[in-house]
Amino acid sequence: MKKIKIIPLVGIEFNGAAIRLSSSRQDVKNLLGEPYYTADDLYDMLSEKNHGEIDDSENGYSYGFLNISVGVYRPAVLEDVEDMIREANEDGAPMDEEEIKDEMKRADYWATIGIGVEGYYR
Repeated sequence: MKKIKIIPLVGIEFNGAAIRLSSSRQDVKNLLGEPYYTADDLYDMLSEKNHGEIDDSENGYSYGFLNISVGVYRPAVLEDVEDMIREANEDGAPMDEEEIKDEMKRADYWATIGIGVEGYYR
């Protein structure tokens, strides 16, 4: 299992690479390479570490891991993208592959990871 060290107000260390909160997307890609799968592993890992209640009241957009005070957020879920594609087709202006790919990224990847003090997400 890979270790991730979260350093509040600074960033993270992952696989020997230090990533500052101020790092650009390109800096992160240069350190870690292109992502090759979606962030389901992150949910599973946080769920395992949480050992208890998870706030999933936002229907897949965000999750609050209450016992470890960590939250994750994404701006879209798969159903949103499917609805966009259907509506575009119904309107006679289908989305091209690049548009669909961009929208899928919003649903496939976590956009924000929040780290709070004990009890922050309660």
